[in-house]
Amino acid sequence: MNQLNWRLHLVVLVAVALFVVSLFLPAITCQHRAARVGLDVLRTGWAGLLMLDPRWYANPMALVLVYRLLFVKTAGFNPVLGVLILFCAILSPLPSMACGGGAGGPEASVGLEPGGFLWMVSMITIAICGLGKGRAPEEGVETLVVEEKS
Repeated sequence: MNQLNWRLHLVVLVAVALFVVSLFLPAITCQHRAARVGLDVLRTGWAGLLMLDPRWYANPMALVLVYRLLFVKTAGFNPVLGVLILFCAILSPLPSMACGGGAGGPEASVGLEPGGFLWMVSMITIAICGLGKGRAPEEGVETLVVEEKS
């Protein structure tokens, strides 16, 4: 493994660690209730698509991108995933209907807690790694070096 890949793997693993930590911290502040922990938001966030809120889908896309960054040599669709994850992460400070209100109705979130900010940092880091990883050189391909005679 060359120096660049080693650094990329380290950054990706640190981002994954930040993501795991964010699951156990308060992530969002609800309008009329206490903050929700990141694991609760992860567990129920898929329902956001019903309200046209795609942020939660950064999680499975990040999972695919982390796998591709760590184990797949070619970039493939990494930049596309990176852009989509970046878009979802940038939306996260906006209010959402992620809080369950009384009688099962939706309630707006009013801000991010430390877990939400850690989630944002981890997603943005993973996305930037996906944007920055170009195609790996093909094995067995020789480069031609031309030397001038003096």
